[in-house]
Amino acid sequence: MAQRTKIFLGYNPRFSPNQTVDMNNLSLVVNDLSELYGYVDDINRAISAQASIAITNPLPTDEIFVGNAASVATAVPMSGDATIVASGAVTVVGIQTTPVNSGAPVLNDVLMFDGAEWLPTAIVIPPSGYTVVQVNFAASPYTIIPTTGETLYQVDCTGGDVIINFPTAVGSTATWGVQKIDSGIRTITLTPFGAQTINGAATQIIRFQWTFVEIWSNNTNLFIK
Repeated sequence: MAQRTKIFLGYNPRFSPNQTVDMNNLSLVVNDLSELYGYVDDINRAISAQASIAITNPLPTDEIFVGNAASVATAVPMSGDATIVASGAVTVVGIQTTPVNSGAPVLNDVLMFDGAEWLPTAIVIPPSGYTVVQVNFAASPYTIIPTTGETLYQVDCTGGDVIINFPTAVGSTATWGVQKIDSGIRTITLTPFGAQTINGAATQIIRFQWTFVEIWSNNTNLFIK
């Protein structure tokens, strides 16, 4: 005679696929283990069927499911600071509603806010050993005096653009560091002496917070390291 085994389950397998089931501890009597395995298969299929009931709406291209107030998964398009496409790729188009520039960053770049958008920007940490000088908008145009040694000019452009004028490159052995320390949209203009050039141009501009450059002379013109 086959052994009869009484087990307790948290599910009743005898229901139609779309039936809502009361998850009570219900007893189930089986005649042998093979019958038990059959019941287990029924339970697994039933759980899968019931789990899919909540998602009844179609999912259009480029949309995602989001639970609504009724705890029902509803298809909605992504909006705000990110977008998604059918391949699954998510694109961040803003940070706290401020747009992110579409330019591709390079190694060691970070995102910096220029007052209008987030831009990929290189960060350079100034080396130690500098004599540090603070420069602000009120001192502009600011004329650099030392032509020897190493001096770091930390520039605060709050209030307006700042112009930094350099001494002649002729005879200069100095290394000058210039760093923008404010987060605003104002800029620093680096201006060499007379008709001399800096990196081959009449001026160079620093736009972003924490940007740091080192300037040196080849005894004729200025160059940025």
